[in-house]
Amino acid sequence: MRGIDYAVADYMQAYWINFATQGYPNSGGLTRCAPYGDKRNLRAMQMGDRAELAAEPDAAKLAFYQGWYDCVAHVR
Repeated sequence: MRGIDYAVADYMQAYWINFATQGYPNSGGLTRCAPYGDKRNLRAMQMGDRAELAAEPDAAKLAFYQGWYDCVAHVR
């Protein structure tokens, strides 16, 4: 693994631990993760070499994936 891989694992773990223990992922020096869909925030978190807010996701792609998920979720 590269050094950046450890850094990504560390910040991902921090977000999850914060969410599990506090009910929200934000604290410390982490990039603020706002709830997607809030009228003030139509941007999503992009997790890569660093955590950052990405451009608004493509609405058509989101609708496609939501439709696929809804279909698959009912198959169980």
